[in-house]
Amino acid sequence: MTTRDRTGLFLSYRQSFAHHPIHLKDEERGLLDMVIQIDYLPPDWSETIKEIDGLLQEIRSRGEMLDRLYRRNMLPGFDDRRKDQGEIEELCHHTTQSLRKCQDLIKTVVPRAGSTQTEAIITKNVQIVLANKVQMENIAFKKKQSAYLEQLRKTYQKIFLPLEHTESSEEMLQSSLMVSNDSEITFREQEIANITKGIIELSDIFKEIQSLVTDQGSIIDCINIHAENTSTHMKDANKELDCAETYQKKSRKRKLIFLLILIIIGLLIIFIIKSH
Repeated sequence: MTTRDRTGLFLSYRQSFAHHPIHLKDEERGLLDMVIQIDYLPPDWSETIKEIDGLLQEIRSRGEMLDRLYRRNMLPGFDDRRKDQGEIEELCHHTTQSLRKCQDLIKTVVPRAGSTQTEAIITKNVQIVLANKVQMENIAFKKKQSAYLEQLRKTYQKIFLPLEHTESSEEMLQSSLMVSNDSEITFREQEIANITKGIIELSDIFKEIQSLVTDQGSIIDCINIHAENTSTHMKDANKELDCAETYQKKSRKRKLIFLLILIIIGLLIIFIIKSH
């Protein structure tokens, strides 16, 4: 951001102000502090861009952590995976909340009051770029969740489907492990349900962001149409002014010709009277 050095101008104002004995009011004295001005003020959404970029970076970092947890959680074994699952749910929750916050921030990227058509179009383009970046992270996270959900379902079907046993010893072993299996089945079913719910929420976020961008695009299109209509009306008004000006010039000529005719008629009358 470029700025203009107004230090010299400020010093000249301060030196000239010192020679005046009149004490200004506080609000008048505060005006002198505004002599040094910034030629260009950043738009309202400049900080929003930084905040969204920071959130997207956090989402990518959580995604890497989720990849490690997913791989470890899908390894064969009989270890208790509840701790890993708790971390997975927490990371997924925070990631979804960050995407929601990005969505809310995108809604704030709107033209400021009194913006020109060019400023409105620039703001719209910024909003589209931010929406696309958020959507890319949303899609990547959704794919990650869907792949993990598919692995969970395969594991569930492979391990926990009821098996038919013929030997009595196997039946006794199965009944002794039934309690622990039921607990594990409930845990896996809950895990699958949570992942499915998260994927549905990600789909809703995707649709809402797309709808937001589409609605804002319609608003910009309306602005463009109104601007084009205004331009057309201005051209028509200029044509009307040109016609009025041309008519006024012709009217002056007609008046001048009529005046000359009257003068000629008057001179003829005077000439006839004098001749008699």
